[in-house]
Amino acid sequence: MAGSNLTFSIGTLKYEDQLGFSLPMIIGISVGGGLLLLIIIIIFIAYRMKSRESDLVMKRMQNQMDALEAKVAKECKEGIELYCKKYDVDLEYRMHCCVISFCS
Repeated sequence: MAGSNLTFSIGTLKYEDQLGFSLPMIIGISVGGGLLLLIIIIIFIAYRMKSRESDLVMKRMQNQMDALEAKVAKECKEGIELYCKKYDVDLEYRMHCCVISFCS
């Protein structure tokens, strides 16, 4: 084993007493964290409001579409019935048209 008896002096080691974060740093971090949390909460509330509003609009549009569809179906059914009465189509064909068109 070569060099097992060699010793080197590298100097002295000095520890400084670290107190952690200073008071202004703690206050700054706390204020920054609080502001960040407040911004996140505001964004979440705004998102929920827009989401709820879009859901209401979608429901309203769906109800309008359902009402329009029912109205068109009723008018088509009446049109088929009038056509069948006008041209004296037999009852079997009339029922067939209604069943095919509206399943009723």
